[in-house]
This record gives sequence, C-alpha cells and structure tokens, in this order.
Amino acid sequence: MPSRFLPTPSAAPAWSVALWVLALCLGGCSGPIVRGADPPVSARRPSTPPDPSADEEATAPTERTTGSPGRLLVYSAITGHIPVADQTGPGMTDSQRESSRAAQLEAEIEEELKRGGGPGGAPETGVIEAPSQTGDADLDRRANPMIAPDAPTERELPDAIFRDSEVTIAAGAWGNNPERRVVKRDLDVDEDGKPEQVRYVDPTTGELIREENDSDYDGQIDVWRTYESGEIRTQAEDSNGDGAADVWESFERGRMVERTVDRDTDGVQDAFYRYEGDVLAEERHDSDSDGRVDRVVTYRDLHRASSEEDRSGDGKVDTWTTYQVVDGQDHVARIERDQHGSGQASLVETYEVHDGKALLARREEDVNGDGEIDVVSIYENGRLVQRQISDPDLAPL
Repeated sequence: MPSRFLPTPSAAPAWSVALWVLALCLGGCSGPIVRGADPPVSARRPSTPPDPSADEEATAPTERTTGSPGRLLVYSAITGHIPVADQTGPGMTDSQRESSRAAQLEAEIEEELKRGGGPGGAPETGVIEAPSQTGDADLDRRANPMIAPDAPTERELPDAIFRDSEVTIAAGAWGNNPERRVVKRDLDVDEDGKPEQVRYVDPTTGELIREENDSDYDGQIDVWRTYESGEIRTQAEDSNGDGAADVWESFERGRMVERTVDRDTDGVQDAFYRYEGDVLAEERHDSDSDGRVDRVVTYRDLHRASSEEDRSGDGKVDTWTTYQVVDGQDHVARIERDQHGSGQASLVETYEVHDGKALLARREEDVNGDGEIDVVSIYENGRLVQRQISDPDLAPL
C-alpha cells in the first residue's frame, strides 16, 4: 500500500508551492524585503554557555555566522534553512547579485499573486501568522549565557515541496533494532542533487523521526537532529565543514539540558555543559585534549559557586576555588592548593572585595608538607602588612 505521505499526480509543482509560501511569509510575516538582513531569531543557532577561560566574568562563545546574508534572508522566510538558486550576471558584485536575485524574486511573487495565489487558493498548512513580539525582559533572559537555550523549532511546510520516497534504515544505523521502514522527504530547492533538508517520517503516525540540514548551503549536510513524540531530543552540528560533528546538544521539554563541544576540532570532546531546570549547573573541561576532564565549575542561582582543577596534569585535583557574589558580580572568595601532591590543601588564600576587585586578605601555608600551617600572612588592600611564622626553621622567609 502506498504511503499516505507520497505525493499524488495532481500535487502542485514544488516551485509553485514554495513560491506561494514565500510570498505569504514575506508579505504577512516579515514585511518588505531588506537586503542583507540577519535571519530571524528562530533560525539562529542557540546561544552558548560561558567561556571558562575568563577569571572573573562569564562570557559566551562567539556565535558562528554564515557569509550569505541575502541567501539566508530569502530561505529563512520559509524555514530558516532553505536556499534558492542564485540569479546572477557576469561582472556583478556580491551586493548587486543579491539585489538582482531579490528583485527577480519579488517580480515572480507579484506575478504568482496575480494568478490567484497559492495552489488551490488556500495554504496546506493554514494561514502563516506573524511572529509574536518578544518583550525586553524575555530578550534579556534569552541573551543570558547562563540560561538554557530554547530548542530549535521547525516551521510547518506544504507536503508538495518535498520529494518523498520510502527507505529502510539498517539495524544499528540510528541505534535502532531491528531495521526500520521510514518515509524520506527531500527538499532540494535548486535541484542540484544535494538536498538542503532531509526529513525522515514515521509512515504510520506521520511523526518526524530525524532531520538533516545543509545549514550553510555548501552541498554538505552539517546538522543532524533526532525527534521523539514530535519533539526534538538531540542535535549534532559540524561547525567547520569537515564532515564530522563537533557540537552535540540534548533537549527536554523545549530546553537544552546538555551541550558537548570539541572546541579545537581535533576529534576529542573537550567541553561539557549541563543544565538543571533552565539554568547552567555545571561545566567540565579538558584543557589539553588528553581525554580527561581537568576543570569542573559549578553554578548556583546564575552565579559561579565553585571550581576544581588539575593544574599539574597528573590526573588529580590540586586546586579548589570558591566564589562570592558582590553587587551581582562573581568574585573569588577562597583558593586552596595542594602543593605537595598529597591530595590535601597546603596553601589557603582568602580574598575580600574592594571597589569591585577581589584582593588577597589572608594566606596560610604548610611549607614543609607536614600537615601543619607554618606561615600566616595578613594583607590589607592586597598588600602584605603582617607575617606570622610558627616554625623557627623557616625564618626568615
């Protein structure tokens, strides 16, 4: 029995449906075309957790951007991913090519509207509504790197713009056992044989199972998503175009819960982020790509709480740091170091915040490693004012 998702002979041409959807979206959602505009928020990559390399303030990694604003503009109007073939002429600059392509698209849209709009006079997926306005408070919250990013969403598209076929997924290919029969839906707008998007759908329920995207339109799939019960569960991304994933993300109830990154793209996962609720709870890092985590940072109430580090690289934690929040900012409160490899702190430093800076206030040190504090140093405004030595053999220091 043919799948209910396979197109019928009477299905409208894919270009006509895609053009009609584009016309509605540009006319009803985004207003007039603005050349070179950024893609909508829904098409942007999720914001990333803070960079642990900063000593005091948490900062977010730079978002990767693409180099084709006009192409992103037109395709984002439909799905945030779909490209259109270039309409260019010889000797044109990039901006002229973008303007020419946009002008031709506008002319085709107007002509299509004059002929009566979309196929059958009504969209297959209903009226495309304008995006809701986002309040300043919500924007600030979403821009906070400590907040779990929203899961990416998919816009409903007419069936006619996809080319459907039934395929069998071999056992184990997706972690499935046994093999699985699915409907494969290709979206190849420029018909170059390299789809911009591939969806895999359950032939019985119609639920989306898996999706693959060519997000930068270079002909190579670079984003892979899996779904359960219609909701996204995982996303893997190839950020440098080498064909291998270097970012892995997991989602629950529409929010990111875990994010793993290969920051130097050497094939070794070296940064791990975990969210609880909708806020960052922990990050772990492998700074030397040896496959072992050597730094762990924990967070509480949107602020850094503590960290543990293996600074010597011997696989053992030797530095412990606790933080304090003063006037809404994270500052070091206490640092403990194991200088002798015993697993116990032999140096303890206490810090106080003055004029927005954490300054050393007290240092206690076990110099000879016998487990007893030998030297206590007192500081004011970061400067040594007093030193107490309990072991006469250590004087003068």
